[in-house]
Amino acid sequence: MIGYDEVRKTYFVLIEYRDQNGKRLQKKKRGFTTKREARAWENETRDKLCRNVMDFRTLATTYFATLEVTRSTHDLRMRRLDTYMSLLLDQDVRDITKPIMQEWRVWLSEQDISSTTKNNILTLCKSIFRFGFQAYGLPDPAVVLRPFKKKPTEVKTMQVWTIDEFNQFIFVVDNPVYHALFRLLFWTGMRRGEALALTRDDLLPNNQISINKSFRRRIDGIGPTKNAASVRTITVDELTYRELEAICAHAEGPYIFGGKQPISTQTVNQLFDRKVALAGVKRIRLHDLRHSHASILLNDPTISVAAVSARLGHSNVATTMKVYTHVIDKATKSLNDKIASMSKIQ
Repeated sequence: MIGYDEVRKTYFVLIEYRDQNGKRLQKKKRGFTTKREARAWENETRDKLCRNVMDFRTLATTYFATLEVTRSTHDLRMRRLDTYMSLLLDQDVRDITKPIMQEWRVWLSEQDISSTTKNNILTLCKSIFRFGFQAYGLPDPAVVLRPFKKKPTEVKTMQVWTIDEFNQFIFVVDNPVYHALFRLLFWTGMRRGEALALTRDDLLPNNQISINKSFRRRIDGIGPTKNAASVRTITVDELTYRELEAICAHAEGPYIFGGKQPISTQTVNQLFDRKVALAGVKRIRLHDLRHSHASILLNDPTISVAAVSARLGHSNVATTMKVYTHVIDKATKSLNDKIASMSKIQ
C-alpha cells in the first residue's frame, strides 16, 4: 500500500506479508518524494519477498498492486479475496494442487450467490494464479477450474421501456436537472457515469456531445471511461441539447449535473426509483435506460449493429451482439418474416 504523509509531504509504502512460519509481518519505508519512486520500491520489495515465501495472499496482493483500477474495484477484489478465497489465503502457492482447487470450487458452488458472481470470483482466482505463473514461474493449479452454468431461474429477460413508457415516466419528473439527465440517458444510451462527468466544455456545436471521462462514486471521483472505444462524440436530439444548455446557464460549477461536483450516483438512483413508482410504469433500473435506447435502435432495420456499437461506446461489435442477442434475434426474425411475405407477392 502506498500512502502520503501530509506532515512530511512525502510518500510511504507499507507491505504486509507472512514468513515461512506463517507469521504476519510488515515492511514500511518512508521518505519517497514521488509516487513513482514509492511504487518502484514496493514492486522490487514484493518481488524479493515472493522469491522467498509465497502464500496465496501475498501473491494476490502483489498481483493487485500491478493493476491500475479505481479504489472501489480494488476494494471489491479484496473483499472477494477475504470472503471467498479464505481457504487458500495462508497456503504456500507451491502447495496448492489441482485437487485442492477442485475442492475449493465445490465449496464455492455451495455459496448463496449468483452464478455470475461465482464466475467473477473464479476469474479473479485464475488471474492471480496466471500472474504467479507468468511473473515467478509458479505452478498454476487453477487451470482445472470450469465456469459455472447459469440456472434456469437466473436467466432474466432484459427489461426495457418503449418510447411511450419513457414519456409516461418523464412527464412526472419536474426537476429540470433530472429531467435533462434522464432524457439524455434514454435518448443517447450513455452510461450513468459518463453523463454525470459531463462539463459545459463537453457540449459541442451542432447538438454534439464529447464523452471523454466518467464519474463513479465520491470515493473514486472522475476517471477514464470504461474503455478506449467509450471516448466518443455523439449527436443528441434538439430538445435534449437545449435542456442541457439551459442547465449550464445556471450551473455554479463546471459539471452540467451538479455544478461544483457531480450529483452522487446514489441520489440519482433513488430519485429515479421514486419517479418510476410515481409514474406507474414498469419498474426498471436506471442502467436499463441505456438498454432501452439500444433496443430501439437495433429494432430499426435501417440502423447497423456497428453504428449502434459505436454510439454505445462498446469496445467492438461482438460485445453489442452478445449483450443484445435477444433483441437482434427478434429483429432478424422480423426481417425474415418480412422477406418471406414480400416473396409471396412475386
